[in-house]
Amino acid sequence: MANERVRSRTDLGTRPGLLSWFDPRTNTGADIGFTTSSFTNWEYIRDISTPGFRKLKVKPPHAVFHEKIRAVTSHYPSWVDWNQVTVHRYIPGLDPGSLSHLVPSPDEMSIQNGCRSAFDHFHDQMPDITSLPNFLLELRDVGQLFPKLFLPSGKQGPLMARALALSANGGFLSYQFGWKPLVSDIIAMGKASEKIIDRLEFLRASRGKLTKVNWSRKEFFKPASLAVDYDLWASGGGQQLLASVVNYSADFTASGYMYHELEGLDGDLAMFKAFNSALGLNNPVRTIWNAIPFSFVLEWFIKMDNLVENKALSPYHGTFEIRDVTHSTRVKAQIHLDAYPYPSYGNPRTPIGNVWVDRYERKVGLPIDFTSLWADGLSPTQTALLAALVFSKLKPK
Repeated sequence: MANERVRSRTDLGTRPGLLSWFDPRTNTGADIGFTTSSFTNWEYIRDISTPGFRKLKVKPPHAVFHEKIRAVTSHYPSWVDWNQVTVHRYIPGLDPGSLSHLVPSPDEMSIQNGCRSAFDHFHDQMPDITSLPNFLLELRDVGQLFPKLFLPSGKQGPLMARALALSANGGFLSYQFGWKPLVSDIIAMGKASEKIIDRLEFLRASRGKLTKVNWSRKEFFKPASLAVDYDLWASGGGQQLLASVVNYSADFTASGYMYHELEGLDGDLAMFKAFNSALGLNNPVRTIWNAIPFSFVLEWFIKMDNLVENKALSPYHGTFEIRDVTHSTRVKAQIHLDAYPYPSYGNPRTPIGNVWVDRYERKVGLPIDFTSLWADGLSPTQTALLAALVFSKLKPK
């Protein structure tokens, strides 16, 4: 019977410290001993324990949450308070929970997008390299990729400036919607043969075997903002300990096991089917959709790509299964620590250390909300393209 278990390791504890102060006005001072709560290493693990798990050749998927925090700090610096000099000799107090809170985890929408991409990758018998029909349609319009130069009659300054703006706008649109995808398709088709042959060989070698499969994406999530000068001690301007996240990365990985008994993987016909699928000839619905003017703009607001891609016909028939799928995220961050005691008295800001956070979380399955058709919102590039499309409809008078 599976049971949840929680483990933790840490050297979190009290650290002895000494505070010395001296007031030259009265020639008095004192040494005060005290303690702070701090750590250098902290680790927390939560997972599922199954009897006999280690002895299994193919281990069943199980959820894991694992976070490690490592801190390296120096003593808190001395400061001046009016005419009184205070000297500290202690490691600053640090709380693992507060530091972990500064490092955001990927949001649910980003995880959904990663799961959807992994699902498409696992269930595609052949890699979707490009759409040959749409590429041929693009070739027909190559002559229109050269931006028009709007030149008004006369030498009026405002009209000339507007005309140049329209010409630059046309060049931007020609690059984004013409040259860029055209060159991308040419490069993709140039590399198609090697990818298709490798994939077909992989399917042949894995036929009838349980084979490990993985899909990953680096930097799949970027938070809108990260903590800068966050006062961990909430001192209100007193003995501040400021934390700033200076490095952040979030990676996504999905894995599972593929088992298939596909038919027709040998011979010339198998190779023909492979190229037919990889070049998009098995999905006429996508060809028609992409040929519709400005269909890509609609996809910015409604997620039509998944509906269209699901209409593709599989090149081979037979058993094709993906089992025991999991998805995981790994977040790594570095937090820079600065001591800034009583800045109103002119005390300097002093770097005193760094904290490194490593957070790994794995869950079972690929949770995908296929009912959601609405996109998350326009990216900066899509916003610029939409504005350029509107501007392109303006003609110089």
